[in-house]
Amino acid sequence: MNTMITIRTDADLKNQAQNLAERLGISISAIVNNSLREFVLNKKVVFAEPLTLNIATRKRLDKIIKEIDKGKNLSKSFYTAKDAIAHLKSL
Repeated sequence: MNTMITIRTDADLKNQAQNLAERLGISISAIVNNSLREFVLNKKVVFAEPLTLNIATRKRLDKIIKEIDKGKNLSKSFYTAKDAIAHLKSL
């Protein structure tokens, strides 16, 4: 038995979703039904935003990458934990 759900959403979001659904050849109803099935099956909903680095971390990471590219501040490889510990004690 089918039932109808009425929701409020941002007009721009609806248009973007509708356009994408049309390009994929599926309906908005199929998308909503799939989302509801996933919600019921997994008993969770995931909201995610891409992770971005803050300015200080980005600068530090860029510096580290440049040092790695130049071969600076790198440790040699060790085959055993004993060798690694001996190296650390020698510093």
